[in-house]
Amino acid sequence: MRILDFLIKYMVYSLNTKNKRDPNIWVFGEWYGKRTGDNSTFLANYVVENHKDVQAYWFCDPSCDTSDLDDRIKVIDYSSAEAIRLSKQAAVAVMNEGIVDLNTNNYNYFGNALKVNLWHGMMWKKIVNDMKEYSGDTLVNRVRNKVYKYDLFESISEEYTKHIKTGFSIEQSAIVNSGFPRNQLFYDKFAIADNRKKVRAGANIEEDSFVIVYLPTFRDSHSKPFSFSEIQDENFWNWATENKVYFLQKAHEKDTSSFSGERDNVININSFSAQELMAASDMLVTDYSSCFFDYLLMDKPIVHYLYDYDYYRNEDRGVYYDREEVVCGDTPESIDDLIKAIKENYANPELRSDLRKERKEQFMTYESADTCRIITQRIISDLKNRGLTVNTGN
Repeated sequence: MRILDFLIKYMVYSLNTKNKRDPNIWVFGEWYGKRTGDNSTFLANYVVENHKDVQAYWFCDPSCDTSDLDDRIKVIDYSSAEAIRLSKQAAVAVMNEGIVDLNTNNYNYFGNALKVNLWHGMMWKKIVNDMKEYSGDTLVNRVRNKVYKYDLFESISEEYTKHIKTGFSIEQSAIVNSGFPRNQLFYDKFAIADNRKKVRAGANIEEDSFVIVYLPTFRDSHSKPFSFSEIQDENFWNWATENKVYFLQKAHEKDTSSFSGERDNVININSFSAQELMAASDMLVTDYSSCFFDYLLMDKPIVHYLYDYDYYRNEDRGVYYDREEVVCGDTPESIDDLIKAIKENYANPELRSDLRKERKEQFMTYESADTCRIITQRIISDLKNRGLTVNTGN
């Protein structure tokens, strides 16, 4: 059945490699069509603001909240006949996971379109071809790499480039050196100030509260992530209350499990994106999630709670780096050490600033406030090389 499914996908792809493409039709999607607010959203909003002749379409599930999108972007049900028609006409397809962001069956109707993958984070955990289940030169893997081959793939650093080349079979010529579009938020001090107020209001906490955001990664083992509500140390919670310290927890987009327990100082929140929560916070607690690389742009304390490090490294997906090579702050493995790390970084936010600076230079080299322009100009240039001219009127 798996081979038959791949043969069908290969046929769909092959039948759409000779289509006539309209350079002014661009389609966007992300996170399996279930949400907005990530890299594709920020790039789509930039494109319609700066290139008025581009017809931008957002493909998603009808239940998706699209309030983050510019009103000039037309929202399309990604399982509709109209979505298939536009997929066969569009010259540009932008995603942050893969083709699955743009239709429910993961069919690649974008055969000879310019397929742009913005991905969704610097890799600590292994991806696609580098994972055990997808490794090896098998027929299925060869077909998959051909059907889901991307024409452009952004890279935020040379470290990042190494992994997308092996993980996605990407050639150097397809790489765009740029930051993540979603990180444009971190370069706007006025937007950050507004966001801090908005998140605190949404969480129903005081504006002068000290916010620690907790963003764990997705675990392929489907085990539930740690929740701050599990901490039973009442002295710690008394300290948190006295200092107006709140923990805002958000599960990974792919994680269907829920955090366990409840506490007054712990708030499970899904109404804001990870980027909004990070921009509004004073400290980040995570594990292997790539969000901590983005958080380096904030230059605020990062704590990695690695309570299952050995299992995650050896039994779950595996990692590209040992923790000593990649972490950006303290790495507690027990509750007691986690509490200690949080209190120390609360008292002295500059505690690991030199390490954060070093990691930023290594892993986030190409981040800038100019990301969306860089990516858009590369798309337009590549279309021109294919004989397709975008109307760039403003």
